[in-house]
Amino acid sequence: MASDSEVQAYVYPEPSLFDETISIQIKHLPTCCVFTLHASTLVGQNSFQCLAVYCSDENGEIDLNTSPSIGGFYKGIKPMGLLWAMTCSTNNQKPMRLIKREVTTPLVVTISIYENRRETLEELQKDDSNQIILRFKVTRHYMSPGVKRIEIKEDSLQGTLFVPPGQGPFPGLINLFGGIPGTLEFKAALFASHGFATLALPYFGIEGLPDHWFNLKMEYFQRAVQFMCNHCSVIGKAGIGIVGVCKGGQIALCMADCIQGVRCVVAVNCAVYSAHNHHTYGSQMWPAVIGNFETSIEKSGARVTRNCFHYLTLDEEEFTSSIFRFYQRPHIGIMYIASLDDGNVPSEYFANTAESLLKRERHPNYVILRYPGAGHLLEPPYVPHCEYGVFGDFGLAHWGGSPLLHCRAQEDAWTKQLKFLRKNFRKSFAQSRM
Repeated sequence: MASDSEVQAYVYPEPSLFDETISIQIKHLPTCCVFTLHASTLVGQNSFQCLAVYCSDENGEIDLNTSPSIGGFYKGIKPMGLLWAMTCSTNNQKPMRLIKREVTTPLVVTISIYENRRETLEELQKDDSNQIILRFKVTRHYMSPGVKRIEIKEDSLQGTLFVPPGQGPFPGLINLFGGIPGTLEFKAALFASHGFATLALPYFGIEGLPDHWFNLKMEYFQRAVQFMCNHCSVIGKAGIGIVGVCKGGQIALCMADCIQGVRCVVAVNCAVYSAHNHHTYGSQMWPAVIGNFETSIEKSGARVTRNCFHYLTLDEEEFTSSIFRFYQRPHIGIMYIASLDDGNVPSEYFANTAESLLKRERHPNYVILRYPGAGHLLEPPYVPHCEYGVFGDFGLAHWGGSPLLHCRAQEDAWTKQLKFLRKNFRKSFAQSRM
């Protein structure tokens, strides 16, 4: 609870896990008056902010679970809107996605309440009469109490292992991101908070690893699977789940094709063949299907890289030589998640292709999810939607999606990912001791 004079704000639970729904209530306000709620946080050098306009009821209360926003960045009853509707507002910079690299500390969001109506950040900043009625904080953790973070650097393998609280051992996951160098840990930390020992695995862009992902040798990922299977905190005999997005999803599907010890795969917005670069495993090679990146530039200057992919049919030689044969692995559960407004990858085409192949082989354990209006960056719940952002050597990328539909997709997809993983590791969960 935070208070200033008589006005009080109640946040429950506080603190909370990042993917957890919270309730925000504000009491003892003047009755039937208009107020502006301003949410802000700083991640590195990037500022993220949101504005929403609410009217207090006859009891002088605003309850985000039942009170509709009447203006600002979103409208209607959106209990978590102040978080997912935030946008990057750093001056003189291109738009950025919200990525917190330091997950041992929480994301702290400051919420300020102002009298009267402010529809834009510009209005808020220019109005000299602004007076804050109340200011309070919302604390969002990536690691639940007791989760252990262990840096890994051995046998040319790098990464960060997150181990759930309790004695264990636990079901094991490997989490892979796309074309971002280094280690991103926030999803691995959240998976560990839900009972999975999870290795956040980088594969390029830091010391000891290749500078780029242009030539991927699957032996590196085989070592990661063996490391997890042999770790004392992991139920190795159950196999390892792989969760990958974009390029990481390609790698996950290739791992299902050629590496022993993979139990299930969640592939998000990715190609099902070897797109843009070769994948090799010993003498085996999946040759690259090279796209034409010159066709991917919008009038705005942003790249829509979905336009550079080749829409191959199942009987084309180029397709059959480059496809990952995950669909011929009946012992490996497959979940493919497609955002239908993905500006980076033609995810609907790849979802349809994956489904056709899995059906043809009568695969016993697969799920295909499709989300209209969702963009490429399908993150855990309440991560703000990012339609455009800077993407490595490609410059400004158009990732697609609309805020409300995208954030609804994130909530649903995250819940179904956890359900799918628990189903595939149900015996392991019965064995683990949290």
